[in-house]
Amino acid sequence: LYVGSVKANIGHLESSAGIAGLLKAVLMLQNRTMVRQLHFQKPNPHVDWKRMPIQVPLESRSWQEDQPLVAAVSSFGFSGTNAHLIVRG
Repeated sequence: LYVGSVKANIGHLESSAGIAGLLKAVLMLQNRTMVRQLHFQKPNPHVDWKRMPIQVPLESRSWQEDQPLVAAVSSFGFSGTNAHLIVRG
């Protein structure tokens, strides 16, 4: 599981953050490219990175042909609204 954020690309967007995340996910699926996470330097020490199958992409990489094209977007709105969306290419 690769995780990232659109905030590093364009900052905090408040009510537009969810659509920005969706656009980033759709573009990655269309281009079959997982983009690197900008400005990532130090992993959170409270996450057990060795035990959990989670990675932050440090380099952009192509989606391999045998991998399913699936992305998930989570958005937490300023008003307390939370949404989660699965996109498949």
